[in-house]
Amino acid sequence: MFSVRQKREIADQVQKILRDTNHPELPEGEIVFTLSVKGKEVWSWANIANNGAVLEPSVNPHNERMDTKQVTKEEDNDDDDLGWEDEEEEEDDDDFEWGEEEEEEDDDDDDNDGRYDGDYDDEEI
Repeated sequence: MFSVRQKREIADQVQKILRDTNHPELPEGEIVFTLSVKGKEVWSWANIANNGAVLEPSVNPHNERMDTKQVTKEEDNDDDDLGWEDEEEEEDDDDFEWGEEEEEEDDDDDDNDGRYDGDYDDEEI
């Protein structure tokens, strides 16, 4: 029902609420708890435990997609993967002069782009 991020956030908040009670029977370290949440449908539910109890959370792709605050890789990386050139690359382009085109070397005498045209030196293949 919730993404891993949402479950961890809820668990942090529950931990804080419980700690803020200053109840004398609570342990010094992390408070162990399990919160069961039932959704409006029979198949919609979640069990949320304190973060220390969940070392490898199971991931439900549907729940992850429903999390609208999920940070994507693109949002996490500032200018990475945006297609912008680095300054070093721009400096390399300064060598280019408009109007000049570099000629490509053509080692082949034919224009068939590497396709077999039936003309081999050795008759037997």
